[in-house]
Amino acid sequence: MAYYTGTATSSADLITAITNAAVAKSWVLNTGTILTKGNVNAQLSEWSPRSGLAGVGLQVGTGQSAGSLTDASATIVGIRGDVQELYGYVPLAYPVTYHIFINTVPDEIVVAINYSSLYWKWIGFGQSTVLGVSGTGIYCWGSDMGYTATAAASSSGFQVTSGAGFAVNNPCFYHYGYPGPTSYIHLAFDSQDWWGNEQYNYHVRGYISVGTMLRQQPNTWNNEAVLIRTQIVALRASSFWSYVAELPHFRWLRNTYLEDGSVLSLGSDDWFVAPIVKKNLTTPDGTTANNNCHSGTTAFAVRKTP
Repeated sequence: MAYYTGTATSSADLITAITNAAVAKSWVLNTGTILTKGNVNAQLSEWSPRSGLAGVGLQVGTGQSAGSLTDASATIVGIRGDVQELYGYVPLAYPVTYHIFINTVPDEIVVAINYSSLYWKWIGFGQSTVLGVSGTGIYCWGSDMGYTATAAASSSGFQVTSGAGFAVNNPCFYHYGYPGPTSYIHLAFDSQDWWGNEQYNYHVRGYISVGTMLRQQPNTWNNEAVLIRTQIVALRASSFWSYVAELPHFRWLRNTYLEDGSVLSLGSDDWFVAPIVKKNLTTPDGTTANNNCHSGTTAFAVRKTP
């Protein structure tokens, strides 16, 4: 396990930093910038779907050959720089400060990107812990999606509202519809290999168990922030949900009394804390109001080891 931080002045710089950190911790760099370790194959690329400022694209597969992924997740996810300044959203701007977290058992890499002082984006990929399914549990997710929606925190996790323009930060395995998923996981059950966080068929969620516990935070007695596990559930044909996977190095919490980049020490584990988008104490459950895009006091925590 390892932690790296630094500054990147472009998407290419950021990809290089992630790649170098991964290789230093026993990931193998293959042709086509594909990183491999165990069952995980992840391909990073400069990503600009709308031909603007490039961000970082991410796709994963169960294999790789000759510079291409095999049995890959359906589309690229990641962080984008080609979004419009709508709904109070501050677009990605370089230089950025990156925080790279490399964990093992299972293998996982999460990257938190801090830009324009107070704003954050995220990407993650690796191996989840799967429960009762045949898939590998390989997954990927990124903050940014397509267009026609903005995302803001709510007491039930996050909510999405329609709007002209492009979408902004979308939490890990959050519900979202058009134009496509921002998270994928390989489950291989119910006749479907890859499941995404799309709105309709074969979709998964990572926040359903989170909302009730977030509403109880922070602890009014001692201001303690409780870490909430990221449990992934899948919608079955019966319209019931099944608990199918978990991201063991990743948590949700309230950051009401925590500064961006704080580290919580719990037993032998350290957890790095940062907002999902931007911290706002005035409206802790966030908002979908125009010109006020933030995530309230809803935050992520990642297991951090020096």
